[in-house]
Amino acid sequence: MKVPFASETLQPKLNALGEPVKRDFLGIGTDKPSEINKLPIGFPSKKIGDTKLNSEKYNLMLQERGKLMKPLLDKINTNPEWWIRLTQEEKENVVDKIEAKVNAVARGKTKIQMDMEARGAFGSYKKMEALKKNPFVKKYGGK
Repeated sequence: MKVPFASETLQPKLNALGEPVKRDFLGIGTDKPSEINKLPIGFPSKKIGDTKLNSEKYNLMLQERGKLMKPLLDKINTNPEWWIRLTQEEKENVVDKIEAKVNAVARGKTKIQMDMEARGAFGSYKKMEALKKNPFVKKYGGK
């Protein structure tokens, strides 16, 4: 029998790539380190300009960031030259540049969503995004 805890109703804790941190039965984080976790990846600021993000928006930004960053990190992680030829400082510089560009894109997307929500247009935006995934629209276009 599982006893409900307050943490089960909360949003999952995310790592720096926007992936949920796995927890054991006591609720303690149990992420296993991978090669990507050895890279110097930090968490972005919880602010966009002067606006402090609530936990829901911050998690959405982290997830967007992870969708963009993980394929790039996977690509460099599987390149043997990355591990053999580059010094730790050079690796950190590469990751810093990737992070800066990905953070800018993720922040921009989050800001657009927040602006659209403020104008009441977010529902229309979600419908537009869903329409783009429609096979007919992909093949023949739509206006």
